[in-house]
Amino acid sequence: MRPVTSLCLAVFLSVMCVPCVRSHGNTSSMLDPWSPGPVSHVAPRAVIRCDKFCCNCNGKKARCTGQNRSLPYLPRLPPQIRDFRLFRAQYNHLTRTMMHNLSNFQLTMVNLTNNRIQHIDPDTFADFLKMELLDLSINLIPIPELRATLKGLHSTTLTTLALGDMGYSSLPDNFFDMFSNRTFKKVDLQHNNFKTFNSALFSPFWRTDTVYMALNKIRDVNMSMKINIKILILKENWLEEFPDLSLNKSQTAGDKECKEGFYYLQALDVSGNLLRRIRPDFLRGDCFPHLRHLDISSAVQLDTLENQVIADLPKLLTFVVSRMKITHYQPFAFNSSSLTNLQLDGNSRLDYQKMDFNRAFKYCPNLQKLSISDTKLDMTTKQMFFFLLPLKSVRELKMLRTRHGTIPPDLLWRLPKLETLVYTGANINSYGLGRALENVTSLVRLNVQANGITEVNETTLPAPFRYHVQWIDLSQNPFSCTCRMLWFRNWVDTVRKKGNVTINKFQSRQYRCRTPENMAETPLHEFRPTAESCAVRNPLILVGVVGAAFLLGLLLLLAAVYRYRWHLRYYVYLLRRRRQYVQVPGGLLTENGDQVAMFPYDAYLAHSPKDLDWVVDTLLPIVEGEHGLKVFVEERDSAPGAILDNIARYMDESARVMLLISDHYNREGWRQGEFEHVLFAAFEQHKDVIVLLLGDVEAGRMTRDMRRMLTRGTFLQWGDSQEAQTAFLNGLKVALKTQDVNLQSIC
Repeated sequence: MRPVTSLCLAVFLSVMCVPCVRSHGNTSSMLDPWSPGPVSHVAPRAVIRCDKFCCNCNGKKARCTGQNRSLPYLPRLPPQIRDFRLFRAQYNHLTRTMMHNLSNFQLTMVNLTNNRIQHIDPDTFADFLKMELLDLSINLIPIPELRATLKGLHSTTLTTLALGDMGYSSLPDNFFDMFSNRTFKKVDLQHNNFKTFNSALFSPFWRTDTVYMALNKIRDVNMSMKINIKILILKENWLEEFPDLSLNKSQTAGDKECKEGFYYLQALDVSGNLLRRIRPDFLRGDCFPHLRHLDISSAVQLDTLENQVIADLPKLLTFVVSRMKITHYQPFAFNSSSLTNLQLDGNSRLDYQKMDFNRAFKYCPNLQKLSISDTKLDMTTKQMFFFLLPLKSVRELKMLRTRHGTIPPDLLWRLPKLETLVYTGANINSYGLGRALENVTSLVRLNVQANGITEVNETTLPAPFRYHVQWIDLSQNPFSCTCRMLWFRNWVDTVRKKGNVTINKFQSRQYRCRTPENMAETPLHEFRPTAESCAVRNPLILVGVVGAAFLLGLLLLLAAVYRYRWHLRYYVYLLRRRRQYVQVPGGLLTENGDQVAMFPYDAYLAHSPKDLDWVVDTLLPIVEGEHGLKVFVEERDSAPGAILDNIARYMDESARVMLLISDHYNREGWRQGEFEHVLFAAFEQHKDVIVLLLGDVEAGRMTRDMRRMLTRGTFLQWGDSQEAQTAFLNGLKVALKTQDVNLQSIC
């Protein structure tokens, strides 16, 4: 027995002491690391250092490679190494003896990816009791040998196992039995040839946080066992229908009742599959009560996203619908009371034929993040207004490269919780940005890089916005470095000195002058105009004074014409209208034989755009919802054309007129032209006019004709008290069913 013991000791010492073999040196005199050799003495054990020929050691990590090196054994490691990775070596047969050369059994992470391993002994990793991660991907190890090796790891602290790209088409149901009742962080089986997702394979685990089965050939799902998986990645497989991940569906009273299955699933990724349809009954709340993240991106064969597809998932927070070719989004496709994050990136085009803009987000009351990037928004500014108006809870809005050059005015201030706006690559100009930011006080982060902004002044960044913003990115815009940028340069210097606003990348070359030609490519931080350099010096003072006086007189004349333009246009139009007016033939007959004309609209609503929220939230649900009447609303129903012509046309096509008088309406002078048409409809066409007062209107701002209209007939007032609102609603119901009834006694 003694010679055998000495022989084994010699083999061990020779393996432990042999350094990496350098391909450029003479190795003929070196010992074969796998053969025993004579040992004349045992030297004191030296400190093991990182072999820089084979490895790169940094802290507790060692990254080793066998590429372009003759490396028939494993390199030795310093004692502090805990994370070891070796790739592109050639080990046909991996054994426990080979692993001894690592000498450091304190390793917690062992990655042997892509080493051409074809055979492995059952006890190969028996000494690594503290190993938490094992990656054997891109090796061709037979399944029986691999299972025997894993069986030897049952007593380790292993929690992460990667077996990707190993050519497996299936694994036996008992493959992971050695890990019964264990909790794993990740099991990676991606990039194999699996054709079926088999729940029985993962049933031995007590819980698995993440299962990667992406890049396989999975066509169907076999749900025979209950499994506890939090995150399931099935992207880029061959699924043609959304997988039915429920266990044992039973027919109860004509409905399917879901029994456990993926009860604890929190995230599901089926992106990049061949999905043709997603059935809402496969996404039942009782099947997935904890599902928070759902990704169906890149399902290029899915042409319709059906109604209520995610409505039954009680805890769904994120829905990713990116890089799709959907031709029809049904009106209630995004209906979800829990959804907070919706991603619609890379969908090439959104237009009115694909999506109902008025109802797309109407039933997402808690949506906080919306991303629509790399998608052409083929819609008018008015359609975009109603498209985004329901987002009352949104905090982050990202619209990158949408090729829509405007942000609807009066939209952003109607989104009271909006804090971050990213609107890049859309060619919005300085004027459009200024109009969009009017009255906006909630934004703290604004990114409008790569647009068409040439100059920035007080109107581009209005004062209410500047008082609250904390971070701005205006980079990659074609700035015109003239004196019109004087205010912006002074403001940037001020806020950078105070530190209250961050101008992102301002010192970089992403802020450059585009014009004038002599300033082209000059960094904006080097452009420093002053008030003196921008002052106008004109030696011909007399000519300037005369010219200024002439221009002042001309401006006063134009101002007078502009001030009364609506009256002039109205009287000109009235003369033309009286000559061309013809009674519309046809209609219905009453019991007395009187003819009643048929109108496309039951009522024309005259109102201020600033009262649109009250109209949409309060008035229209009563008139159109409860009474079924069709009301003309300018922002929603008007066709392109001259304003006065559209007012006259649609008022003629309405059976009656509803006049909403408010302080906003009285302050907008251009509304006087519309009011003249209301008077014509009331006194010349004898149409019924319902006058609505929104709040306490200042009497001093009312014209004599408005006061005359108030005393003519129907007169209702909306107040803050519950009694006033009840009286208003009751009176409105009576007014909509009658004509020319004096409701002052009712209210």
